[in-house]
Amino acid sequence: MADHLGDRISDLAFTHDGLAWLLRSARFNYPLGSLYQTCKLPDRALAKFKDAAGQTGLEQGIWAWKASQQLPGFQADSAKRKLESILEGTSASETSSRTGWWLYNAAMLDRALGHAQKAASEFRQVLLYPDQMLTYHLTRLALSESSP
Repeated sequence: MADHLGDRISDLAFTHDGLAWLLRSARFNYPLGSLYQTCKLPDRALAKFKDAAGQTGLEQGIWAWKASQQLPGFQADSAKRKLESILEGTSASETSSRTGWWLYNAAMLDRALGHAQKAASEFRQVLLYPDQMLTYHLTRLALSESSP
């Protein structure tokens, strides 16, 4: 079933051309790699982890970092520097239209970097903005998980 998630379904218009960006994202490929790993399909898992680990940017950073941990030769210091550069390279203009979403992603990166207090503050701030892209749900999930 996982191999056909991107298939076109005639009765669902959004599957005709709207899933490509999602199927390429680290946010999608990391859990798919984990699924393949659980199903004892190591080659498929490795391919998905590599796809995810190669991505950059605020929205993909945490998933790329998690995927990179599954690859042979994972280097924690190098991976953390990548997360720090993502946070430092994020411009203020990215926060204006989807502030809650931006804060959620920043909190996830800060938590991964060990900035627990800053992450907790950002998670709380998410809930002060309109719910976009499931930010309330994702924030509650993140708050219910223990720090990595």
